[in-house]
Amino acid sequence: MVNVSSKSVHDGAGRSGVFLAIDANIELAEEDGVFDVYGYLKKMRQSRRGLIETIDQYKFVYDTLEEFVTCGYSSFPVSELSQRLKEKAVKGPDKLNDYQREFNQICRQVPKFTIGDCAGGHRADNRHKNRDVMIVPPDNFRPYLTSFQGTSATDLHQRRVCRPEHKNKKKEEHKTKKKEEHKNKKKEGHRKKKKKKKKKKEHMIKEERVFKKEHKNQEEHVYKKKEHKNQEEHVYKKKEHKIQEHVYKKKEHKIQEHVYKKKEHKNQEGHEYKKKEHTNKEEKHKIKRVNEGEQAGMSLELSSTGTPHRLS
Repeated sequence: MVNVSSKSVHDGAGRSGVFLAIDANIELAEEDGVFDVYGYLKKMRQSRRGLIETIDQYKFVYDTLEEFVTCGYSSFPVSELSQRLKEKAVKGPDKLNDYQREFNQICRQVPKFTIGDCAGGHRADNRHKNRDVMIVPPDNFRPYLTSFQGTSATDLHQRRVCRPEHKNKKKEEHKTKKKEEHKNKKKEGHRKKKKKKKKKKEHMIKEERVFKKEHKNQEEHVYKKKEHKNQEEHVYKKKEHKIQEHVYKKKEHKIQEHVYKKKEHKNQEGHEYKKKEHTNKEEKHKIKRVNEGEQAGMSLELSSTGTPHRLS
C-alpha cells in the first residue's frame, strides 16, 4: 500500500525503518484505534541503530498514516465486482457517487511544497523550458544532467547527457547501422510491393486478354449467326420474290389473253358490222340505181307521149 518516495530512501536502514514504523502503526490503529510513531521508533532504535535517519523520513511516516486514515482500505473480492459497480454508481445526498468522491480524494492527496522546494524551476534561465510556470518539479525530484555544452544548457529537463567520445561514436555508428538497416528493409519492402503490383498487373492484363478473346469469339459467333439468318432470309425472300413474279406473270398473261380475246371479239364484231354496213350500202346503191333507171324510163315514156308528168 505504501510507496516509499526517493527522499525517504538513503540506505537500507532508513528505508527499512520507514516501512516498519508505518506497518506497525497501521496494525496498532486497527487493534486499538491509536497511533504511536514516536514510541515504535524508540523501540526499533533499541534493536538497530540508524532506522529513520532523517527528518524527511520521519515526516513521511506521518503523511502516510494520514493518507491511510483518509483513504482506508479500497480492496474488495473479485466476486463482488458487479455489486460494487452498482453501489458506486448510486448518488448520495451531496449529488456525488462513489467514483467522484474517490477521485476527488485522490486529487487532494498532493504533496505540499514550499516556494523554496521549486526554486530551480523558477529561475530565469529555466522558465522558458516549462509549458506552465505554475507546474514545476521540486528540486529534490529533478534530475541534474551534465553536458559538454556548459552549465547554462544543463539544468532542468535536458534530454541529452554528455558521454565519452568513444561511446558517442559507438552510439552514432549503431544508429547509422539501424537507419541503414531500416532503409534497406524499406527498400526491400518497396521492391516486394512493386513485384506484387507487377504480378497483379500482369495477372489482370492476362485476364483482360482472355476476357477480350472470349468476348470477341462470342461476338463473332453472334455475328455469324446473324449472317446465317440474314442469308436464310435473303434466300427465302428470293424464293418468295420468284414465286410472286411467277404468279404475277401468270396473272398478267391471263389478263393479256382476256384483253386480247376481247379485242379480237370487238374486231370481229366491228368487221361484221362493217360488212353489214357495206352490204346495206350496196343494197341501197342498187335500189337507187333501180329507182333511177325506173325514173329514167318513165321520163322517156312521157316524152314520147307528150304529156307532162310531175316527178314525185
